[in-house]
Amino acid sequence: MSSSLVLFSEAGIIPKIKSATVLDFDERILNGILRCRDKHGVKIEMNLELYNVIEPIPKKYQGKFDFFYINPPYGSKNEGLSSIVWLYRCMDLIKKDAEGIIVIPYDSNIEWTKDAMVKIQKFLIDNGFVLKK
Repeated sequence: MSSSLVLFSEAGIIPKIKSATVLDFDERILNGILRCRDKHGVKIEMNLELYNVIEPIPKKYQGKFDFFYINPPYGSKNEGLSSIVWLYRCMDLIKKDAEGIIVIPYDSNIEWTKDAMVKIQKFLIDNGFVLKK
């Protein structure tokens, strides 16, 4: 997704991005982003760093970002707690009036997704986020 956002920005499809930072625990993902960047001659600054969500956010990134995008593990076995842990990290990363996108589970035919979605949305609302569709 980060590669897509950067490419869309450079093509003028979405507003201009000054820089993008990607934190991921999988070195293969980061290497794939580098290959995409190099293949397409991306000029937007991209900072890539190995990071595992169980670790605290590095101080150099705390409160620095205007926007986040996450597609966390949904938490099928823990009622959405996996997603909530990721959201805690996002809260450490973002500025006060930041925006973000989170992919959350929902399937009206699968009960755990409804339970997880409600808990994730409650967490967001309780922490001052405004939900938009």
